[in-house]
Amino acid sequence: MSSANVLQMVYELCKETFSPAGSEIIPPPEAIHRLMSLLDTVKPIDLGLDEAAILEIEQHSLEIAQHISSSYSKTAKKRRERKRSGSGDRWTPPVTYIHIHDCKNFSMGVFCLPRSAVIPLHDHRGMTVLSKLLYGSMHLKSYDWLAPVSNIAMNSNVQYSHPTGLRLAELKSDAVIRAPYCESSVLYPTTGGNLHSFTAETSCAVLDVLAPPYTEDPTYYRVYPYSSRHLRKGRKNKSEVDHEGFVWLEEVEKPDNFILQRRAYGGPIITVS
Repeated sequence: MSSANVLQMVYELCKETFSPAGSEIIPPPEAIHRLMSLLDTVKPIDLGLDEAAILEIEQHSLEIAQHISSSYSKTAKKRRERKRSGSGDRWTPPVTYIHIHDCKNFSMGVFCLPRSAVIPLHDHRGMTVLSKLLYGSMHLKSYDWLAPVSNIAMNSNVQYSHPTGLRLAELKSDAVIRAPYCESSVLYPTTGGNLHSFTAETSCAVLDVLAPPYTEDPTYYRVYPYSSRHLRKGRKNKSEVDHEGFVWLEEVEKPDNFILQRRAYGGPIITVS
């Protein structure tokens, strides 16, 4: 099967799966499974990512990272400002986004991460998102919001919100995934790890299908251990215990050291119908 045919098939099946009539409804499991199975067949070359293109993307990102790191490390004041904003002291290589297609019901694009690049923790409000790691390996960490309507709601030991505005979430995934051994994955509006972050273990790229697409920037979060806020005032008793996998999430501005650059798509052209 040619690269053009593979991508065209992905487009056609996305169009069928995320039809206008069901744009606000999560597709049935069998429809999601068909799309995931098709995504599992996609290779980097199908999207115009040959070895030369991958090397060019990585080298360009590293050059930008070195330039920015040098510029922002010249004064102690700027380092302090970045630390207070939660950006840390280290600039990571920029992430490259290759836009393939979007319409009102779904979008397709590729995120290319050089080694050590990070996509910080962010959400996908109201979205169903399918992802396929095309090459390399990355550390995936994901969470879902915990609400009192969950099965643990009867446990009076659990706080679901905090006076400071933090919200409680539960760890859903904390693993390194490697291509080509890993299968496609899916997250839903309230399950499957709707909030996630990526850290590139090696140079890697992930194909994302978002339904519906972003209409505004995502919200970013900082993670605190559950006990760090729950027990901060020293009120420690038998009812105040740590809950494994629970964390507090604080909404933050987009980190300064997360830079997303765009690259023109150079793969097979989709025939839009």
